[in-house]
Amino acid sequence: MSLPTKLDAFQALDDRHVFVITLMEEYGFPSDAFAGWTFWHRCESDAVWIARSEMRPIPGIPTGAFGMMASKNIAQPTRLSASFIQRFGHLASRSTITLNHEGTRMFAAGNRISWPSDESPRHYSIVIGTITASNGEIYHVPVGRGRFERGQLCSDVPKAQRFQL
Repeated sequence: MSLPTKLDAFQALDDRHVFVITLMEEYGFPSDAFAGWTFWHRCESDAVWIARSEMRPIPGIPTGAFGMMASKNIAQPTRLSASFIQRFGHLASRSTITLNHEGTRMFAAGNRISWPSDESPRHYSIVIGTITASNGEIYHVPVGRGRFERGQLCSDVPKAQRFQL
């Protein structure tokens, strides 16, 4: 088997690929959640990207112009990127955690949150935050990926994407 060249550095994943199936099983994404989108395996880095179905990778064009990273590693489909979660997390029905306003503030800033030990969520979860707008309306929005460690919910929101509420 030859190594991929720059021209074939991306390979499209079909809907039956284990990465896509795992997203649906672990996070409860509906079967049509990614209609109009295509997952791509970036062979040289083992990452998975997602782009609108009409998009195709173009040699020499930066991958960030092509789509967004869904996961850094095709072998770890539950370890989703913050960008992917912020775009698609509202569609998940499993492995989600909804935080109150104070918890959202702490999580978005990159802090750890104590978690009751009697609750044992999955290792990685999609964190949904509660945000109150200036007009008083309350919104629940996907903030990023959380992981559980020694009774704490740890924010995996990258430093460059952290924000203050």
